[in-house]
Amino acid sequence: MVYWLVIIWTLNIFDLAFTLTATQTGLFDEANPWVKPYVDMGQMWNIFAFKMMFLLLATWLFARNRRHWFCEAGLIAATLVYLGVAAMWLAHTPLFETFIQSSALH
Repeated sequence: MVYWLVIIWTLNIFDLAFTLTATQTGLFDEANPWVKPYVDMGQMWNIFAFKMMFLLLATWLFARNRRHWFCEAGLIAATLVYLGVAAMWLAHTPLFETFIQSSALH
């Protein structure tokens, strides 16, 4: 179970880094309705705090229920979801590279 949590933490931090970067560039519309108000207000600290608190809560719930089969299934499902999110971010990486390069030239 620990390896699933390590993978989820890694992917979540990857998602957080891309979310914060994309939010600061203005090339981003948040799809998560719980985080969207913070993105719209430009509150980076709140975005970070929300994502970390949610991750800590999920980790605690998974650790507390680790002996149940549904916990392992949930970890696998969460990992697959975060892999999908990471794939979407990577698909948009050229857009961010272009934006950053064009901004650096002006």
